Amino acid sequence: MTGPHGRVSPPVVSLIDTMVASAQQLDERHGSAAASFVADQFAAVSRPVESSSYDAPTGQRLCAALAQLAQTCGWMAHESAHDGLAQRWYKTGLLSAHSAGDHGLRASIMALMSNQATILGKHSEALQLAAAQQSASHAPAKVQALIAARSTLAHAGAGDLSSLQRARDHALALIDDAHHDDGPSWAG
Repeated sequence: MTGPHGRVSPPVVSLIDTMVASAQQLDERHGSAAASFVADQFAAVSRPVESSSYDAPTGQRLCAALAQLAQTCGWMAHESAHDGLAQRWYKTGLLSAHSAGDHGLRASIMALMSNQATILGKHSEALQLAAAQQSASHAPAKVQALIAARSTLAHAGAGDLSSLQRARDHALALIDDAHHDDGPSWAG
């Protein structure tokens, strides 16, 4: 597969993709109860990123995997009311998504950060994050729909009914478009 300073092989990347999907399934089935296991998976994926060699496309896949694991860890931390930890995971995910060049994943993480800020009563921050999510305009329809749906919470939390209605209508239109979309698995 790969030595301590070896090249990351295709079977390793496939295994990592499977780990990421499994981590997301654990979250869906068990919530934050599996948080430490998913954090361990993040650490396991970090090792070849830091100490192995790989080509640019493999590096992008590895960074996207890290971003998805960090997003899942952030969500799990937020679910269990460890909001400082959640923010650190989300910021780690943002950096990894940026390194992967995945604007949709970056926007998805910002949407979760916006939701967290809304729940914590930080409405101005939530609205700023919701506005920043628009960087995903070229993402698959499924990703755009997810992000738009998440952004409605920021408008609701701020008490801006007209913006909430516009965001809701936009999200519903995108959801209709997303039914035929093969977006990434993390987008639901």
